Amino acid sequence: VLDLSYNNISVVEGLENLDSLEHLDLTENCLRKPDDIRPLSLNASLTSVRFVGNPVCQSRDDLRFRALMLHLLPNVTLLNGLR
Repeated sequence: VLDLSYNNISVVEGLENLDSLEHLDLTENCLRKPDDIRPLSLNASLTSVRFVGNPVCQSRDDLRFRALMLHLLPNVTLLNGLR
């Protein structure tokens, strides 16, 4: 588990090297576009992510955002607390 909530994070580069990372909380940061999240797609163990409160979530409707994130992060089964 890695809780990086409320840290003004705008990119997630470097996190892709955390091979054992399963749960990541990026709540209330500054992730603005899907490309800011793309490096996480290299985390094969990542199954749970929270992006609540990031601009990337607020600029899209929930279903579209969810579909896009699950496409970018195919191993994730729990997104923003929902299966």
